[in-house]
Amino acid sequence: MEKNFEKSMKITDFNIEINKENVMALAGCRRGDPVCSEIEEELPELAREMVKAAAPRAYIRFGMMRREEHDDTVIPAVYVLVTAGCGMEQISDGYFKAGEYLSGLLADAIADDYLFQVDGQVMEAVKAECALRHLGVAGRLEAPADIPPEFQQTIMEESGAAEDEMISMTRGFMFCPVKTMAYVLVLTDDEKTFNAQHDCKKCGAKDCRMRKDKTIMIKTVNSESGEETWIECAEGQNLLEAMTGAGVYISAPCGGKGTCGKCRVRITEGRLDASPFERMQFSRLEIKDGLRLACRAYPKSECTVVYGGGEDSFRAVAEFAGTDLSKSPDHGTGDAVLVIAADIGTTTIAISLVEKESRRVVHTVAMINRQRAYGADVIARMQASNEGRRNELQSSIRRDLKQGIDRVLSETAADRRLVEKMAIGCNMTMTHLLLGYPCSTLGVYPFTPVNTGTVEMSLEEILGTRMPGLEKVMAVVLPGISAFVGGDIVAGLLACGFAENQETGLLIDLGTNGEMAIGNSDRILVSSAAAGPAFEGGNISCGVGSVDGAVCSAEIRRGTGTGNASIGERLQDEPGGGEQYELNYETIGRKPPVGICGTGVIEIASELISSKIADETGLMDEKYLDDGYKIADGANGTPIVFTQKDLRELQLAKSAIRAGVETLILKYGISYGDIGTVYLAGGFGFRMNIEKALRIGLLPVQLKGKIKAVGNSSLGGAIRYLTDEHAERDVEKILHAAEEVSLSNQKEFQELYLEHMFF
Repeated sequence: MEKNFEKSMKITDFNIEINKENVMALAGCRRGDPVCSEIEEELPELAREMVKAAAPRAYIRFGMMRREEHDDTVIPAVYVLVTAGCGMEQISDGYFKAGEYLSGLLADAIADDYLFQVDGQVMEAVKAECALRHLGVAGRLEAPADIPPEFQQTIMEESGAAEDEMISMTRGFMFCPVKTMAYVLVLTDDEKTFNAQHDCKKCGAKDCRMRKDKTIMIKTVNSESGEETWIECAEGQNLLEAMTGAGVYISAPCGGKGTCGKCRVRITEGRLDASPFERMQFSRLEIKDGLRLACRAYPKSECTVVYGGGEDSFRAVAEFAGTDLSKSPDHGTGDAVLVIAADIGTTTIAISLVEKESRRVVHTVAMINRQRAYGADVIARMQASNEGRRNELQSSIRRDLKQGIDRVLSETAADRRLVEKMAIGCNMTMTHLLLGYPCSTLGVYPFTPVNTGTVEMSLEEILGTRMPGLEKVMAVVLPGISAFVGGDIVAGLLACGFAENQETGLLIDLGTNGEMAIGNSDRILVSSAAAGPAFEGGNISCGVGSVDGAVCSAEIRRGTGTGNASIGERLQDEPGGGEQYELNYETIGRKPPVGICGTGVIEIASELISSKIADETGLMDEKYLDDGYKIADGANGTPIVFTQKDLRELQLAKSAIRAGVETLILKYGISYGDIGTVYLAGGFGFRMNIEKALRIGLLPVQLKGKIKAVGNSSLGGAIRYLTDEHAERDVEKILHAAEEVSLSNQKEFQELYLEHMFF
């Protein structure tokens, strides 16, 4: 047993938002029932009353327990007792006594949902403590299925809950308050295992409406880390839904629609029949080898699923204006006051630890935004939120943010007590998902955000959990301008000096939703163009994000020879005859090719146009219309190709950006010559070959020589907000000077969009 193994914890701070769908299910309400609309109408106000009355507490102690009653052998375990307090059941009982049975039933369902969510947050705390001890959880023991009811008294005593005067147990071993649960988690040295979930199959509550009698236990294995997790999959639920719901990340850029083919998993144990859709996607050998799409796989029996590989190596840009923000923590921070800046992008997250006074960036960590499991773009995530998965999306980004903060502090061995403040820049959809705002009005006309203003609260409130040593840290979410021009663009304008510059500048943040701004300290016009995910590898046949092995650069040369490709080369016949040409390509990290990322898409398209393999309308030579243009051989010999459809996707994306830029310039009333600097922001723009981007018409050639790739301007702006005494004033100045131009209402945009569809 480790020296500091035994530890007692009492948790009283929880951030719970009642889940409407769960409450409706617990209340036995089904869509279409006459009483359903009445319950939905009463739920919001009653939920607020119930949450206000709650007094949640959790008692946790790491210790030892006997293996058997008459066996002196002891094993490491965690004693857990969780309660919602007396207040909620008093309200419920009051309604029943008054004869208001519907309200009483609904109040009881709210209390159950509240307790289940408290237990879920307790599991996160236990998981964090287990990680510190390099332990895992082998299983969960509950009464009466695994332990006798009287053992709950032992759990009360061992956990420390017996000292709580508000918690007691009847002679019949029932808890008071009723909304209380107690269990034991059996620990294991296998730290990759965390099997702490409640097992409905063993539960005696046969009338529980949340019961999953036909729940199937699925063992998930991360192919990169080897981490194993047991999850529940309900009958009729696909693997993607089960995995994301359990916090197991798997990439699904299309949001589970079955169109991207990126949620590939491998079944290594058990049986999972392939759907007709999967048989169309995979070869007979791949099907036999266990390859499936998680969004199309519906387990009917226990199985083992291997997932992951690729996106964990996602290359997020952690650099702004030539300053390396990913600096290695080569030395500590001493006693300097520290601040933390974060950029939450749709695809990636970057977090920097900064010395406030010197403005020295001590260290930056970058990671993937695991909300990609719900879709690559903001529209898919709004839709997922509106379909009842808002809590899942918020939990996902909170976990990522907490993990990133933990990493940037632990990797520098920084004293957490010296951290003063945090600032976060993110687009408006990410702001809504982080803060738990509903997205119901964000994605439909007239596109109304819940709040565009500055939000300041404790870091604990932002994350929904306590972070030891950071209890006093305040966090600021930077303000946005509109539904599609958020705090990341305001941060970018701050970082690029728009608040003080008299020279007119143009800021373009290239991504799924291409945001842009033109102006100076006196007047700024902002807008956004729905470019789609092509710039990030989305909706591309063999598209991937900026991961190791992604084809990021390409060049076609006429003639024969070995060439000087860094990674790969291939000779093939010219479409018009016997002459040969040479294709050279490079991959991220110089790894074997796995797909094509956004910059690769730009370069391949540029080379195809220059080599006359595709014409100015975007039509590829007939030779490549059916099977596409082969770039390289991927894993298992599977060809990586660029198709006619891919070229059309790029046309739509580049035309939207180009038309948006030119519309803004027209509305501002200036010419290309009046623009001083074009700030190209974002990871895609930072790595993009500007010459080739100009060649395909993504940007006007008149801006050549003025374009400056600045990298992560959102992160740079968040750092400036924390370290510049005038930053808050400058942000207000930017907001005052900014005016949104809605491109959808502009006739010029529609005309330019069609005009720039050509290459």
